[in-house]
Amino acid sequence: MKRFLALFCVLAMIFSLCACRESRVETIGESYFEGEEVIETESGTVNGDKNSNAEGNNASGNGAGNSNIKNPLKADLKGASVTIYDVGGVFAPDSSKSKTDAAKAEMIKKLQKELNCKLVVKQTDESKLASLAAASAAGGQALCQIITTPIYKSGYFISSNLVADMGKISSIDLSKDYMNVANMPEATRFGNGRYAVAADTTVAAGVVYNKRILKELGYKDNYIYDLVDSGKWTYTEFRKLAKAALKDLDGKPGMSVEDQWGIAIMDRSTAGTADLLASANTPMIKLENGKLVSNMTNANIAKVAALMRETYRTDGTVINNNGSKIDGTKAHDAFKSGKVFMEYTTSEVMYWYSNMNDEYGFVPTPKFDGAKNYTSALDWNYKCLMVPAGLSAKDQYNAGAVVQAYMYLMQDIYEVRKKEYVNRYFCDDKSGENLLIAMKGVTVHPAQCYAKINEAILSGTYRVFWNHVSDGASVAAAVESTGSSLKKSLEELNVRIKDK
Repeated sequence: MKRFLALFCVLAMIFSLCACRESRVETIGESYFEGEEVIETESGTVNGDKNSNAEGNNASGNGAGNSNIKNPLKADLKGASVTIYDVGGVFAPDSSKSKTDAAKAEMIKKLQKELNCKLVVKQTDESKLASLAAASAAGGQALCQIITTPIYKSGYFISSNLVADMGKISSIDLSKDYMNVANMPEATRFGNGRYAVAADTTVAAGVVYNKRILKELGYKDNYIYDLVDSGKWTYTEFRKLAKAALKDLDGKPGMSVEDQWGIAIMDRSTAGTADLLASANTPMIKLENGKLVSNMTNANIAKVAALMRETYRTDGTVINNNGSKIDGTKAHDAFKSGKVFMEYTTSEVMYWYSNMNDEYGFVPTPKFDGAKNYTSALDWNYKCLMVPAGLSAKDQYNAGAVVQAYMYLMQDIYEVRKKEYVNRYFCDDKSGENLLIAMKGVTVHPAQCYAKINEAILSGTYRVFWNHVSDGASVAAAVESTGSSLKKSLEELNVRIKDK
């Protein structure tokens, strides 16, 4: 009998230990933070450690964020409010504007429902946001949980230590492809940190072309589409077609706006530079051993600058009006009127051509000769998401969970954009397929993030190209004359890195 009682006691102790262990695991699973001391209060669980654990996900605890988030929508923020200072309506899309914006609005609602949170969105502009964030940081607190800002402004927030390293936010998993859209985390790498993700990449640079003119040149309807599919849509082909399209229509000496031109361009200075450099895989500023350094002496820099000038200036294929380039809305009008064969533009202005007489096709921007993929730069005016520094552990976790879920859900918008454009603007399905190619090929490089921090960086990068294209200024001379100032400015940025 004694032996039986002893055995019963041992079994009871084992059962009790197992039950306690199971209960402890469940408690931690309900907590925001794995590995913390979980304190039960009247209002629920108090959280205070750094290794977050979204419900249904596992935190890695390796100092590089959570690399095991399986489903971002499983995070339960327990009704928390997440305040967002939003530049450009990223979190407040006008649902009446388009089906894509309506889908984005529904996506934001779904995000709040799935995460069990409320987004408090405050609209502002980039200048006010910068001053507000700096003032809040000076006062010892973060302005909000998330900010959206133009890409070109991201470098300011990073170098001013106003935003957190996303790689260390445990509710963010930067190993997921959807978090690395447009290479934004790498473009904003500063030291060992990565500080931003791209907020919206459903727009992309591309080329529209007039199908009537293509046929008149003796090519089949699918000629340019076939070039894209075979990987042969290059600047060589682009320029060849542009030259072939030049045609004197008014019978007067010289070419005028009344004649037929090969190319109109929305913006050759900024977007054109960034696109070509992205295609050539040649950043103006690169990260080397954890530091930002100039790449302006790279041999491809001069090649890209020369190609830009030849394409948009010396070829004589770009429509001009009394010697001045026609860009922006004038370029759209010129293409729409049938006086231009091809226009370099962005997908977001496709509405401009919805009622033009001739049918048109859309293709990605051409490749730099020798490039493997169709790659273009996401315009530096588009927005990125960042998490302010100085947040409490709980607020940082909540912010990261919203960012991760937002990026996860954004992937569904690609197909919405494609379908809307095919049904509303494009003349064929193939243009929609090419739009997807263009959207998935966008990228961001460091100069887009850091060039506008000061004039020395801007002059040593973008202005080298702008001046060469506009007035033929020597690239080599410009690189040499601005090199020391650019180097000094980048070195000054590098010393601001707190966490190496």
